[in-house]
Amino acid sequence: MKEIWKDIDGFEGLYQVSNYGRVRSITRIVKKWDGERTVNGIVLKQAKNTKGYCFVQLYKNGIGKNAVIHRLVAQAFIPNPQGLPQVNHKDENKDNNTALNLEWCDGIYNARYGTRNSRVSQKKSKAIIVLDRDGNEVGRFDSLSSASKFIGRSKPVICGYIKRGDISPLGLLFKYL
Repeated sequence: MKEIWKDIDGFEGLYQVSNYGRVRSITRIVKKWDGERTVNGIVLKQAKNTKGYCFVQLYKNGIGKNAVIHRLVAQAFIPNPQGLPQVNHKDENKDNNTALNLEWCDGIYNARYGTRNSRVSQKKSKAIIVLDRDGNEVGRFDSLSSASKFIGRSKPVICGYIKRGDISPLGLLFKYL
């Protein structure tokens, strides 16, 4: 795939974004109080915000704006006829901002997307069986919360018993069904 550059909306003639997820400034002439000066264009260094997304700072008329790379790429290269508000990383890698890895989506799709979220929700929705030391069923619960309330132990404690396969001090063994 060849790298293609397009102007960034609102920053035409100043900055461009590529389908590879890179951002560059464009060589231009800048007026200063003592005359004009040529500013050479460069590929901008990216940083990460507190959520782990790559961003750059774009300037126009002396005012800076942080712009996340995946949105810039999506706005420039991915059609959005339904007007969806969010951009999803198909491979779940926030560093991979290529146009082929991004798609427009809604908030529900984005929150449920991917293996990490599915694994978490599967564990939360699994039923739990409680056995005594002899392997006899003592109880069955539709969730970790209901088992926690019935037994009188916190969810993290019961979850630890399940992960380690330990028998609790009460002589109970917890398992996901």
